[in-house]
Amino acid sequence: MSLKQKTLTAASWQFIDNITNNGLNFLIGIILARILEPKEFGLFSIIMVFISFSYIFVDSGFGQALIRKNKCTDDELSTVLYLNVSISVVIYFIIFYSSPLISSFFKLPDLISTLNVSALILIINALCIVQTTQFIRAMNFKLIAKISITTNLVGGLAGIMFALNGFGIWSLVAKLIIVQSLKTILFWIFNSWRPRLKFNLYSIKKIFNFSSKLVISTLIDSVYNNIFSVIIGRYFTATDLGHFSKAQQFQKLPSENITRSVTRVIYPALSQFKNNKIKLQKYFNEVVIINLFIISFFMMLMVVSAKSLILFLIGEKWLPMVPYLRLLCISGIFFTLNELIKSLIKVVGRAELLLKNELIQKIFGIPLILVSAYFGIIYIVYSIVLVSIFSFILYSLNIRSILGYSLRLQCRAVIPILSVAIISGSLTMILETFHINSILNILLLKLSLSTFLFLFLSFLFDLKSYNLLKDILKNFILSKASLSNL
Repeated sequence: MSLKQKTLTAASWQFIDNITNNGLNFLIGIILARILEPKEFGLFSIIMVFISFSYIFVDSGFGQALIRKNKCTDDELSTVLYLNVSISVVIYFIIFYSSPLISSFFKLPDLISTLNVSALILIINALCIVQTTQFIRAMNFKLIAKISITTNLVGGLAGIMFALNGFGIWSLVAKLIIVQSLKTILFWIFNSWRPRLKFNLYSIKKIFNFSSKLVISTLIDSVYNNIFSVIIGRYFTATDLGHFSKAQQFQKLPSENITRSVTRVIYPALSQFKNNKIKLQKYFNEVVIINLFIISFFMMLMVVSAKSLILFLIGEKWLPMVPYLRLLCISGIFFTLNELIKSLIKVVGRAELLLKNELIQKIFGIPLILVSAYFGIIYIVYSIVLVSIFSFILYSLNIRSILGYSLRLQCRAVIPILSVAIISGSLTMILETFHINSILNILLLKLSLSTFLFLFLSFLFDLKSYNLLKDILKNFILSKASLSNL
């Protein structure tokens, strides 16, 4: 199999893995949300803050460093494995002995036992890092997808069974442990490589230079991304945090999945034009408006149907998350735009701009979020939206310097699409004033009306993004029809 064929096959399985697992996790999450209380999800969100932050040190960037190496020796693989496990054991005991202090900080007594058990995943996962890395290096994403889908399904079903039998927060802990344990066992079964009884720090000296820089940048992102959960968990209730974290989960399902899929594809595509500024600007502009059209449509659907959607899927106890979800959808639109611009910056080799923007964003965002916490959770969410808009302005200025694409021209490309989404959503929201008994009926009515209005207004105002997307779909259908006739 050629490298091109191997890459296409790997990308296909990675896409299947991503879509299937996100769908599974979302479905399982809905079932668990109907059984468990928001407080239990809030408690679990705090646990995951410490798990995700600790995992950065456990991995230490060695996984990514090994992937980018042309060839890895047994000494390097063995040393990294032993180092990962050793660090995980040390961090586990730090968490174990710190759990009473953590519990006291958040004023949640149940946090001690649940955190201590959940932290075992750090050791379990450390045993799996090198094994997973080898499958990625071999581009064996087919096996990775099969293992990932199987373990998520089994772990999800186990979590549901625990929840139905009244185990509460322990249902989420059990799901976490079972998924990672099965994953580790299967990766060891399907990988014939076994570590040598050697530990040679000198052998990983070169990859440490790369991994240490990766750890620093990842730590900065982790601190910022988890600060919301820490603040809400500390100054508000676990129930409040449960509502906030579930709103984030709902909003991220379309926004992050669409963005992740698109950026993975456009990076190599944009690279073809990196030495031709005119073509790069034209192609990038089309990519931005098409993806903005798609993400604005989905975010608009979620905003207008939020209340009915929450009632239908997970029940009345989750209704306090509705205003959070609607505001986070605005942030989701700008998240997509920012990620697309980041891809462009990487293509032209201006990595220093990414670091500069990230630092400015954090300097602006963290104080704003800390101050907003004094006024309530809803103001924290407002600050998230403001930070996302501020980040977009920063990255837009980068586009002006890279492509000579002025802020005025960027606004002319973006504003018509956002206007159509706002008008469509606002007109659909009028349905909130009508009294329709069936939740499903009002949900379907909102989705249908908002979709019709969005497409009709796009046609009426002759949006370039609408016409481009229509042409892409038309060509795709025609190509499929011609292939079927052969």
